[in-house]
Amino acid sequence: MARYEEATKASTIGAITLDWDALVDLVAPELERIYRDAARLAAKDAGYGPFGQLNEAARDYARKRAAEMVGKKWVDGELVDNPNAKYAITDATRQRLRDLTELAFDDGMSPRDLRSAILESSDFSASRAQLISQTELTNAQAQSAMDSWSQSGVVAKKIWLLSNDHGVPDECDENAAAGEIPVDEAFPSGHMAPGAHPGCFCDCAAVLE
Repeated sequence: MARYEEATKASTIGAITLDWDALVDLVAPELERIYRDAARLAAKDAGYGPFGQLNEAARDYARKRAAEMVGKKWVDGELVDNPNAKYAITDATRQRLRDLTELAFDDGMSPRDLRSAILESSDFSASRAQLISQTELTNAQAQSAMDSWSQSGVVAKKIWLLSNDHGVPDECDENAAAGEIPVDEAFPSGHMAPGAHPGCFCDCAAVLE
């Protein structure tokens, strides 16, 4: 009986999956739009154009980042697992689902109770969704600006600007303290631009030749 219960638990945990691949097609167009709009603003601020080459960069960034968000990467046109995905939203969510399922078996929860527990989990909360969207917005805008400035030929350096909401000391303080650095050089944290971490809303400013 105990062996049967363990097998049932393992089967149930394994069955709790989400169609992460479907999110790639939903997220990529929005990331591409954000990247392209930010590139145009960055180019306008620096006083140059055109934007043709940045349109292709926007598509490449959006495609790659959308896959990375769900722990995937593109290989020969196919989505495959990416163990080195940066800020993947899937890892913590999968683990939380496993933990909740094990708790349900241990506490004798009904399927309805388990469903309620999953929906009430912080992994599916509005606050987490907002954090993810704001972080991805910052990252897409910053990467777009970096690519735009690097191709411009008129932007020599950049400065890390702390967010007005920055209250806890972290790597962003070191980046801001570095002052003006070459546009193609990484800040002390190793990042080319914000965000340095989830929830980072810092900005970057261009220094023209």
